[in-house]
Parts: sequence; structure tokens; C-alpha cells
Amino acid sequence: MWDPKYITLEMSENVGIVAFSNPPYNLFNLQALEELQWTFRKLDADNECRAIVLAA
Repeated sequence: MWDPKYITLEMSENVGIVAFSNPPYNLFNLQALEELQWTFRKLDADNECRAIVLAA
């Protein structure tokens, strides 16, 4: 089971909302990049997703 620490994904109609959170400075590390990669692959495979919003 995938349990992300830094990335959250929500779907609002056909829009994927990807939020990154690594307080206090929101720095990327290897785990965060792997989570982001997994998230983008999941959204790419979702035929209902038409847009992606990135947030921090």
C-alpha cells in the first residue's frame, strides 16, 4: 500500500490537485520526488483527469 508522506492528491471533477508539503521550507528529497513521480503516473493513467494543479 502506498502511504505518501509529502504529497497529497485530490480529484475535483476532472482536475487532479497535487499538493506538496515538507515544512518548514518545502525542500525536495528523494522520497518526495518518488512520490511525485508515482502521483503523475497515476494521473496519466486516469482517463478522466484533464488537468493537474500543483500546490505547495
